[in-house]
Amino acid sequence: MYKIVLVGSGEFTSSMYEVDKFLISQFQKKIKVMIIPTAAGQEKDYRKWILDGKKHFDQFNIESVGVDIIKKEDAFREDYIKLLDDVDFVYFSGGDPIYLLNTLKGTPFLNTVIDYYNNDKVIIAGSSAGAMIMGSFVPSNLFKNLITLKGLNIEWNESLGLVNFIIIPHFDRFSKIINFNGFVSKYFKNKFIGELENTNIIGIDENTALISKNSVEFKVMGKSKIHLFSKNLKEEYKSGDIFNINNLL
Repeated sequence: MYKIVLVGSGEFTSSMYEVDKFLISQFQKKIKVMIIPTAAGQEKDYRKWILDGKKHFDQFNIESVGVDIIKKEDAFREDYIKLLDDVDFVYFSGGDPIYLLNTLKGTPFLNTVIDYYNNDKVIIAGSSAGAMIMGSFVPSNLFKNLITLKGLNIEWNESLGLVNFIIIPHFDRFSKIINFNGFVSKYFKNKFIGELENTNIIGIDENTALISKNSVEFKVMGKSKIHLFSKNLKEEYKSGDIFNINNLL
């Protein structure tokens, strides 16, 4: 079963219809989805993500529930943690990746999600900021630094490490206005800190998803491509392509 889903953007829209349809089809039962808008918690209309998610999953005739985990103390609520017992699919929306990481990291709610994921009780999806925290590190002020190419000024925050690379969402949009190859060159030339020395980068285009059963072999789905950067390699994979990351890095 595909159990981790990394989305460049487009969650709860028609762009992800076929992706989510495929993921839901893996189950031999009627499932329940949990929508977590924490990354948008600093926005006044953060509940829009819950409403959009519910409307999206209604198309598949499945139940969805949103949890208002907006502050760190919310992730200690027993009622929210208990809801996970009846959930099969956990979806983290877009927003601010550092806010998301700081709000959830080390909390009973996130610890339970990861435990259930590791024991094949839930699949996890994240879009944009939600995808970024699944990687090994999350950069602070990433896009501001990309535009100025001040790569050495980026603060790298250790993240969940469910996949062993750094995730850059919205890749096609940002690569049109910045010299991303220049940033990558600086990244691998300077290595930043020891923990990052062997950490690679995957850019995910908008309305595109990268899915995996085991965080080693990946399949591209959706509208566009993913872009893999290592110290000595640059590869692109389009929708439908499958690759084993251990064979490339």
